[in-house]
Amino acid sequence: MNPEAIARLQEIYQSLPKINCQQKCQACCTIITLSPIEIEHLKQNGKGLPVARYSKEFDYQMCSHLRQNGDCAIQPVKPLICRLWGLTETMVCPHGCEPERRLTREEMLDLMLEVDALRSGSGYCNKDGWKG
Repeated sequence: MNPEAIARLQEIYQSLPKINCQQKCQACCTIITLSPIEIEHLKQNGKGLPVARYSKEFDYQMCSHLRQNGDCAIQPVKPLICRLWGLTETMVCPHGCEPERRLTREEMLDLMLEVDALRSGSGYCNKDGWKG
């Protein structure tokens, strides 16, 4: 495991705008895509990978880390895509939760590319060119 990559991942997580979550979006906690560094981060913290489990309440596959009360069981290490929910122009909370600042689509994509690139310590390319 690359300690610098994990440190950068945590910096990215900490840099995200805050949101006053009402914990009403459980129906959105479903099958997700993880970057390799996030998989390692979960394993390093003794957490299993999220898997889908059937929910009678919502009648679809939900994340296995979603608790009955709507809390996320892996909150301190939850993946970027989960953290972005409600923060971006393309993933607005349907229950009215507002972030302190909404991320643009470009900002969201840049963050996702950067996190994905952390797997090997390589750079990544965004609208402004090569970084890394």
